[in-house]
Amino acid sequence: MESLKNVLIRVLEETLHKIKTDTCELSEVEAMDIISAILHQPLSREEAYEYLNCSRTTFEKLMNSGKIPRGRKVKGRGLVWYKDELNKALHR
Repeated sequence: MESLKNVLIRVLEETLHKIKTDTCELSEVEAMDIISAILHQPLSREEAYEYLNCSRTTFEKLMNSGKIPRGRKVKGRGLVWYKDELNKALHR
């Protein structure tokens, strides 16, 4: 039986090939769903402000002003922020 990781690699490679050869039939919504799923990665506070290329102070100001979401508690990780949610918040 093929591992889940190998299935994902195969599906992504096949999709990438179709995109490159203009034979991809993904709608814009489906493409955005795939991108969102890939970008839904948890980041620590430090990783989040590095990802946003801002200082800790600026990150705190963005969070306190509501421009970016407050972190979520994740068991074993503490507070995390998700890349896709940070992107959405900053591009509203």
